[in-house]
Amino acid sequence: MIKEALQTIMGNDLNSKLKQLNTDIVSLRDSRNNDTKSSAGDKYETGREMAQIELNKLEIQLAKTKELLQELEKINLVTEYKRVEFGALVMSNQENYFISIPYGKIIHEGITYYAISAASPMGAALLRKGPGERVEFNGRTVVINQLI
Repeated sequence: MIKEALQTIMGNDLNSKLKQLNTDIVSLRDSRNNDTKSSAGDKYETGREMAQIELNKLEIQLAKTKELLQELEKINLVTEYKRVEFGALVMSNQENYFISIPYGKIIHEGITYYAISAASPMGAALLRKGPGERVEFNGRTVVINQLI
């Protein structure tokens, strides 16, 4: 099942990213906490502040990645779609769109798919459309051939 394969590819990638972010956060916290105070107090404080800023960025990325994983897990892989909505795989005359999370390009078995959110410009244009319907987007006509 193609949607299951796409979901697995994205899930594995996001889980790898989670592991790396957790590793980076632990490492940065250790580095920050073990930084010894020198006689140049301002340099010490600046270093700790820079580490804290970087730590905050990593924690935001971690939260967003967890949120994407949770959203990805909500996809019902067995639903048969009559209209484009969250979870639908849109096969068109232009590209193939998996209405899921904002992930981007995935190549699976030599076929290119774009995992996009329903809130993206293309996702919003496709919403509630069915097979045979046309969508004008960026000067192109996209015809929905099939929904999976």
